[in-house]
Amino acid sequence: MKHLALCLLLALLMTACGGGSTPEALPDPTSLLQKAADDIKNIKTLRFKLQVTGAPAFVDYQNTIAIVSADGAYVEPDRIQAKVVARLLGVPGEVEIVAIGDVQYMKNAILTAGNWLEQQFSPGFNAETLIRSENGIESAIRKFYNLKMIGRESLYSVDVYHLTGEAKAADISALTVDLIRDADVVADIYVNVSTGRVEQVKMVQPTTKTDTQDPTTWVLEIFDYNATDINIEKPAVANVVATPAFEPLRTLVPSGNTTLGTPTP
Repeated sequence: MKHLALCLLLALLMTACGGGSTPEALPDPTSLLQKAADDIKNIKTLRFKLQVTGAPAFVDYQNTIAIVSADGAYVEPDRIQAKVVARLLGVPGEVEIVAIGDVQYMKNAILTAGNWLEQQFSPGFNAETLIRSENGIESAIRKFYNLKMIGRESLYSVDVYHLTGEAKAADISALTVDLIRDADVVADIYVNVSTGRVEQVKMVQPTTKTDTQDPTTWVLEIFDYNATDINIEKPAVANVVATPAFEPLRTLVPSGNTTLGTPTP
């Protein structure tokens, strides 16, 4: 009887402490990202937000244009719009951009006097290439290595898998709309448990840290996959020309580049 009572007591204690439960089997991180990349190539629309903090990320070799943020949307196959905030010689400014195929439109309070103009902001940019090409977002998601599964967490009240990994800056540049360059990254990647889609990627460039500045950190949020309320139309273009100030700004980036953020020395 004493032996039976002891067994019952131990069983109750194990149940109360969760000792009888089986730990959740977490997915393989590499397989998880491969599936997320497969999903990206099939998307019809999405929204994104990109924030840059820490040491400035310059997009020109004269170190005069530092990207701050980009907030935009994509519609298949080749339409994108965004508000890009950057600092030119330390002074912040905002440029609105629409790209439809190979044609680009931009608006800025000073450079275009608040009008929409058909004007290249990023020579050679094409939204379809950004999403689905061998150098696009789909491919970039597959390029992280040394992947580790941290576990399940809550990110802004969304149930996600938290992964860590590393990547070459050139391999994942599409995740920053081709603005990242030089220093490689260590990353925290958050994948939605329910949908298997990437919710957020935080990329830190450790070698950019200085005595006075934190390392350059890029945080990309991807959301509203296949939302039906995203429409990108050709803006009403004004019958004016860009101010002379616009040309010096563009020539800070060599004209042969694929995008603004991948300058050729």
